[in-house]
Amino acid sequence: QSLLNFSVRVPFRARRIFRDQKKICRMKRQLLRPFRPAPLVCAFVATLMVADAMAAGRTYKPQNEENAPKFELCRLKKRDYIDGGTNCIYARQTGGKDVVIKVDGKKVRCQPSFQCKRIN
Repeated sequence: QSLLNFSVRVPFRARRIFRDQKKICRMKRQLLRPFRPAPLVCAFVATLMVADAMAAGRTYKPQNEENAPKFELCRLKKRDYIDGGTNCIYARQTGGKDVVIKVDGKKVRCQPSFQCKRIN
């Protein structure tokens, strides 16, 4: 009975665990963890199931592609202020005939560029 009382009265002291001991515990846990082959087996089966396509490849072309107008970039070349308003003169990207847009009003600004129809 005296031994029982003595053991109860002594406070519990936790031992310090050092870094090396923590590393060893972590390594033991990793080694003791059960090996799970299911993800590897699933990945292997998935690679076996991949097959080549046996059909010929096709490129679909719209039916009205030939009739559609083609566009090019026209950039602002210069502005002419005249009595009735403003003339915005645009140069084509391919270097063809310039495009002139007449705008009523002197305070209207010309847009810097737009898509204009290509001249063949």
